[in-house]
Amino acid sequence: MAAAKQSVSETYARDGFVFPIDAISGEEAREVRADLEAAEGELADDPEKLGLLRNYPDRLLPSFDKLIRNPNLVEAASQVLGPDLMVWSAGMFIKEANSPKIVSWHQDLTY
Repeated sequence: MAAAKQSVSETYARDGFVFPIDAISGEEAREVRADLEAAEGELADDPEKLGLLRNYPDRLLPSFDKLIRNPNLVEAASQVLGPDLMVWSAGMFIKEANSPKIVSWHQDLTY
């Protein structure tokens, strides 16, 4: 007999993280990525605007705004944080493939 599947809140309480969470389909993920890459291409020669895009994608790309409101993500977060949620920010931390830059050990901020 298989063990009962733990809830998101139980898994988070035990492990401090939960994965995987099936939030969006592969096609939806490809669409969000394509939107981001198109915007990055348009802003490639303007580092300041490119930085704004990466720090505030939800405010600049409708696909990211839709992503942060995804019912699957909201439901999973609600199980840990409760029902009264507000997204503060949806910034991205991007390290390009084959980049020589180092990302040192760090702790994500908590709010």
